[in-house]
Amino acid sequence: MLRSINTSACEILGLTKEKVMNQPLTRVLPNSDLQSLIDSQETDHDIELYLNQQRIVANRSPILVDGKVIGAVSSFRLRDEISELTDQLSQTKAYAEMLRSQTHEHRNKLNTISGLVQMGEVEAVQSLIGQETEHYQQLIEFLRETVKTRLLQVCCWVKQSGLERLVCHCLLTKSLG
Repeated sequence: MLRSINTSACEILGLTKEKVMNQPLTRVLPNSDLQSLIDSQETDHDIELYLNQQRIVANRSPILVDGKVIGAVSSFRLRDEISELTDQLSQTKAYAEMLRSQTHEHRNKLNTISGLVQMGEVEAVQSLIGQETEHYQQLIEFLRETVKTRLLQVCCWVKQSGLERLVCHCLLTKSLG
C-alpha cells in the first residue's frame, strides 16, 4: 500500500495524491520493483529507473522496526535534472580554472613589475606596460581590419582573452532569467 507521497513525487510521476493514497503500489507504479527491495532488505543507491514515462535516479531503503521490514522509502530526482546539474558543475569548474589561470598570469606580470620597481628599473616597467598595451591594441586593430561585423569582432576578442565561458554564461543567464 502507498501510505505517503509528497507533492514533488506526484509532479515527477504525473500522479494525483488523492487517487493513489492507500492503493497497492503494484497498481500505482507497476514497474517500481519496490517489493524486491522489501524482500531482499537491501538498500539501493543511485539506481536508474523508468517509471510513468520518466527516467529517474533513485535511492531506496527498507523501513525496519524491531528487525522486521514494515515498508520501504524511495527518494528520487529526474535523470535530466541530474545531468543538467552535472553540466553546470563542469562549466563552473572550467570557469574557475580559467580564472585561476588568468589570475596566475596577471600575478606573474605584477610580480615582475614589482621586482622591477624595487630595483629602480622604471624604464623597464614602462616598457613592459607598453608591450602589454601594444599587444591588445594590435589585436583590436587586427580584428577591426579583418572582421567586418562588430559582434564577430567581440566574439573573437572574447575567445582570444579566454573569457568565452564567462560571457556565454552571462548572456545565457540574462536571456533565460
